Amino acid sequence: MQVLKQLQIPYSFAKRHGVLLRYEGDQAFIVRRESTPLLALQEARRFLGVAAQHQLCSDEEFHQLLSSRSEEHTSELQSRRRI
Repeated sequence: MQVLKQLQIPYSFAKRHGVLLRYEGDQAFIVRRESTPLLALQEARRFLGVAAQHQLCSDEEFHQLLSSRSEEHTSELQSRRRI
């Protein structure tokens, strides 16, 4: 499987529902908290559009991943504006 574009679930949805996407090479992972609703997982799979493994993490780990992703996104936007 090749994930051509590393899509990301919108921050507000990810934070509210406890689900986000993570990539390692050409493998996509749906990262979720234990309390993530089934409907949010289904929406993440639909949004991604390709098969993905699931990764369960603690609330603390999830918030760290979400914060890290948000910081990376902000840095990327700032870099684009400089060009």
